[in-house]
This record gives sequence, structure tokens and C-alpha cells, in this order.
Amino acid sequence: ESSVGDSETIRIEGNLWEQLEQATTAEEKDQIQSGLDSLGGLAQYQAWSLTGSAKAGQTPTSKWCMEALNTVYQHDRNQPKFRVLDVGAITGTAYNKYRWVDATSIDLHPQGENVQKYSFFDFPVPTKDEEKFNMVALSLVINFVGDVRKRGEMLRHVHKYLPTAEGVPGFCFLVLPLSCLTNSRYMNQSHLRAILSSLGFDVLKQSDSAKLSRWLLQAKPLAERMAAAEASENPAASADWDGT
Repeated sequence: ESSVGDSETIRIEGNLWEQLEQATTAEEKDQIQSGLDSLGGLAQYQAWSLTGSAKAGQTPTSKWCMEALNTVYQHDRNQPKFRVLDVGAITGTAYNKYRWVDATSIDLHPQGENVQKYSFFDFPVPTKDEEKFNMVALSLVINFVGDVRKRGEMLRHVHKYLPTAEGVPGFCFLVLPLSCLTNSRYMNQSHLRAILSSLGFDVLKQSDSAKLSRWLLQAKPLAERMAAAEASENPAASADWDGT
């Protein structure tokens, strides 16, 4: 019974955060913030999010990601660890059980001592190849960005953290609420696939649970992405595409 109540509260508070992103006047923002404060604010929302999947008996998203990754990529254990940038990591423990993974965790509102307080857009972009990440994880992050243009920018921004050397794969793990694809007038799986392709990603694995849509993506080679952007008349292929 409490699980149902928590799920409804998560849904309501998620809607309020999105409305806060879209508010245009100070009066609107104050009204929405009052509603958030009455529910306990972001810290309480994150606490509910942390326990929600366990109560519902769902597989943690990081476990699905690692299982999917193992079907398409085998990491050489003699090489440096597989580097993951976990965006919106909350507690920063999602990848702790995987000894071959070195996770860097960031969050706007950290709930763990190893989580750095950063917006993804502000996190330093690696300047050396060895500082690049093998994978960027965006699990339940993009859906909280109210500005549609910033959602596209966030996906495009992922490329800055992935390897560009030929033959070195770079991955992105994307998780969205399933309702974003099934209950939206403007978005569905086929449209999302087209957007991801135009932004330079191939879909390697995709699976839906009762409430989540999980995607394992691989960055297309840099030369292929640049050639496609130059050759295509589709604005979605250019660097200025706004994500709409």
C-alpha cells in the first residue's frame, strides 16, 4: 500500500520539477516551488526514487546495462578499468560491484560522499585521450530537463566525453520512463531511434520493463558523424539541431 502511495508521489513531484523548468514568471515558479516544498523537496524525491525500483521488484538499471554491454563488448582486464561517467548518480553506488569498472559520479544534489556536485554541462571535458570515458550513463536524467532543446544538447554533449580514436568504442546508457515514449503525442520509439541516429549514436540493445525504457548506445565513428552532417540536408544532422 505504501509502495503505491510513494509511486504516486514520485509521479506528482516529477511533474512539478518539469513544470518548474518551464515556468516563465516569478509567480509561477514560487507557486510550483511551494508544491515541491510541501512534498519534501528534491532530497525526498530522490529518496523515493532510490527505493521505488526495489519495492516494485525491478532489476536495477545498472545491472541491465552491464549485462547488455557484455553481449557486445568484452573489456580486456589487462587494460585500465572501464571508465563510466554516471550522470545523476544520486548515491554513486550503481557500479560498485563491478571491479573492472571505474565510475565517476556526478549529481546536482549528491546523496553520497563520492558523488561530485556538478551539472553535466559544467563537468570538465577531458582534454587527453586517457581521460576520456568509455561510457556515459544518463539514467532517468534527460526526462527531468524541461527545455526540449537542452535534451538534444545533452545527448550531443555526451560525445565530448567519449573516445575519438579509431577502433576505440564509446557507449551511452540511456534510461527514460516508459511513459515518455508510450504516452507522448510527440515521441515514440521509432522517432527516438531516428533522433539518436541523427545525433551520432547506433542502438545496440533496447529493452522495456514495466516502467522504464533502457537503451545501450554506441557512438558512431567521428569521421562517419562528420560526413553525415556535411552531406545531409536534415537539420537533425547538424551541430545546431535544437532537439525538437
